[in-house]
Amino acid sequence: MKHLLWFSAAAVSVSLVSPIARADQVTINPSADTTLIEFGSGFWANGKGEFFFCGKTNEGYRRRALILFDVASAVPAGSTITAVSLQVRCSKTTAGTHTSTLHRMLESWSEGVTNAGGSEGGGAPAVIGDTTWHHRTYNTVFWGTPGGVFTGASSGSAAIGGANVVYTFSSTPGMVADVQFWLDNPGQNFGWMLRGNEGPDHTAKRFDSRDNPVVNDRPKLTITYTPPPPPSCDGDADGDGDTDSTDLNIVLTAFGCSGGGCAGDLDGDSDTDSTDLNIVLTDFGCD
Repeated sequence: MKHLLWFSAAAVSVSLVSPIARADQVTINPSADTTLIEFGSGFWANGKGEFFFCGKTNEGYRRRALILFDVASAVPAGSTITAVSLQVRCSKTTAGTHTSTLHRMLESWSEGVTNAGGSEGGGAPAVIGDTTWHHRTYNTVFWGTPGGVFTGASSGSAAIGGANVVYTFSSTPGMVADVQFWLDNPGQNFGWMLRGNEGPDHTAKRFDSRDNPVVNDRPKLTITYTPPPPPSCDGDADGDGDTDSTDLNIVLTAFGCSGGGCAGDLDGDSDTDSTDLNIVLTDFGCD
């Protein structure tokens, strides 16, 4: 019986001193999306349309979708991303099932204001600020390569079949790495390219964009992450995780102690002096 009681007490003690990592989850919509439209001069756009496209048209022209999520505004800095999934709704297709892939964009782009209207597949003439097949920002900033600059290796993929279906790009190490990179380097978050089958003609797929009037049909990025540990309180003299009047009293009571074993020694130099007092005063209120 004594052994059982000892074990129970030890287990309680361990649970009190061993913090359990907490996993949080957030789902966000894009902050920008558009389509790169290959046709004629390549100066066509649809940044504010209800749809974006990827794949190849019946006439053999390519469509590439760009999609960007503001990760840094949704996930606390210092978090560890553990899983990522992207959901998109295909709203129109005349093709069979084709695989679409995600590629991290390597150059910035601007969504623009053009709305092609109708089924939107052909786009509309670009205006200042749009993204086109040739321009990151029409009509002054060009892509390093027409059609966008992106990683060659895909970060994730999904088989896209019929219309009016929500498809999921399930979590992969590549997608997790991309979102972690964007969280840690928000200035280099240029989003993903959604690239369809660009081999044969007649593979294009249309998806609902962030400007689609049906809110539930808009793209969604679900991020699972472990938040960073709470900051430690430098002035915590009694080890209860905060810096308050109790800690101040400990430092004041022990003030002048030297030679080691000083209760208010916050800087580890074996005494309690003005440096320790300054630490607790500076850190006062930390919890």
